[in-house]
Amino acid sequence: MYVIMLKTIENILNTVEKIFLQILFVAMTLVVLIAVFNRITVNAQMAWSDELSRYLFVWLTFIAAAYAAGGKAHIGVTALVDIFPHPLKRAVELLTYLLCLGLSIILVYFTAIIMRTQIQYGQISPSLRLPMQYAYAGMAVGGIFMAVHFILHICNFFAKPNSEEKGE
Repeated sequence: MYVIMLKTIENILNTVEKIFLQILFVAMTLVVLIAVFNRITVNAQMAWSDELSRYLFVWLTFIAAAYAAGGKAHIGVTALVDIFPHPLKRAVELLTYLLCLGLSIILVYFTAIIMRTQIQYGQISPSLRLPMQYAYAGMAVGGIFMAVHFILHICNFFAKPNSEEKGE
């Protein structure tokens, strides 16, 4: 039952991330295509297009990083770990999850500080006149998603204590 619940949470999170990524990618692509079309045909630049595509890219990057964390798709060097005996490999795996969880929490914490400062001083973007905390919120959302993925990895680690996972 416990493993089924973890899998359900993981599936919901992956679905939400995929939807976010698809929307962000399509929006960013459309903004860039419209900007390029406008530059070529009308010979005029839209000041807001570069800024909006940059903010969409920030959101896309951090949510994609969280999605990759969920699928254990980040680059890892396992040459040294592969020669360890199984119990030591498992200890290194757990340590890795804990360190990544800690870094995700640190990312969210410092992003929240930056966002609070931007709210306090009313910082807005130059072209869109958008409050800057919305541009930075992608870092916090991605960090929260990553933290949840690493918590799920840790729970799965303890749910299957003596089995070796395939592909790792």
